Amino acid sequence: MTWRAEHVGHTYPQRLQCELARDQFIRALVPTELRVQVQLQHPLTLQSALDIGRGEGECVGPVGRG
Repeated sequence: MTWRAEHVGHTYPQRLQCELARDQFIRALVPTELRVQVQLQHPLTLQSALDIGRGEGECVGPVGRG
């Protein structure tokens, strides 16, 4: 998925776009228990957040490093 976030003529760096996408995904999760579960895992990427939400990233500590 490739997209560009633009605001008042500015293009955000790719890393910021990815962080915004991850954060928006987490904020939109329902039920609340699922959102909290994903937040507590501290996913570093959107893919990590998706994996946790699907029950594939059940581990302790931040997910998505290296």
